[in-house]
Amino acid sequence: MASASGKSGMPGRQMFWNRSWTMAVIVLWLTVAAAVNLDLFGEGAPDDGLAQFRDFFGKAFAPTLTGEADKTLNLLPEVKRAATTTILVAFAAMSLAIVGGFILGCLASEAFWAVDSVVMENRWLRFSRRVMKPILLTSTRSVMAFMRSIHEIFWAILGVSVFGLSITCGILAIAIPYAATLGRIYAELLDETDRSAANALRACGGSNLGIFVFGLLPRAASAMLSYTFYRFDCSLRSSAILGFIGFETLGQGIQNAVSYHYYREAWTYLYVLFFILIATEFMSGALRRRIAAWR
Repeated sequence: MASASGKSGMPGRQMFWNRSWTMAVIVLWLTVAAAVNLDLFGEGAPDDGLAQFRDFFGKAFAPTLTGEADKTLNLLPEVKRAATTTILVAFAAMSLAIVGGFILGCLASEAFWAVDSVVMENRWLRFSRRVMKPILLTSTRSVMAFMRSIHEIFWAILGVSVFGLSITCGILAIAIPYAATLGRIYAELLDETDRSAANALRACGGSNLGIFVFGLLPRAASAMLSYTFYRFDCSLRSSAILGFIGFETLGQGIQNAVSYHYYREAWTYLYVLFFILIATEFMSGALRRRIAAWR
């Protein structure tokens, strides 16, 4: 029996290794082709590029709060303002994205459209549910795909023509794609959640809304919350990056400093951003542990 099972397992392992080697060769070929066709080793780099690279990282241990061009200039007020704007834009954008993402996630979730006992007993409701469900699922998922297919930088560029370089433009530029991303993940988490509690409520004759709110949401809430905190961390970086197109966030200070080769000033802004991200990670971790203890 052992020898038979061993022999029967050989073709499967052989096929696995053959496919693995095939995929490895394909990936290697694509990597080489990309390097050649994109001219990664071409002559586009400046002559002093390596020297600038060393100079930039050489200043990492010497950040400054005084201007490199004007030693009497105090950078602290500017850094504080840029950091505050970065945090507020990220927080406001995520607040909108969570609301929009939750609504979109529910509409895009198969679990939200599950048929309950009331619908099964009413022919008209059953018919309308069967007709509306695929339409709403498809349209919602298509809208989310469109929203998240456009990067927040491009949303910001489009928004500048409507709102100008305003905080509203920056908030919406992050909130739109993030709402779609949150909606997609929320929908997947709701659909993958254990439905034992929901099935028990359905067996007791619970309504579809009650089953969803009390049977599915509590079980998916922890994973949804964890992903939301991760997206907030991403929104802080997105908020900072908006500074590269003119918004008054940390990215603007980094861009201005680097463009004039004031690398010590650039590292000051980078360290502030790094500190904000680390602090956010610690706070989100503590909050997740407290919520887990309550459950």
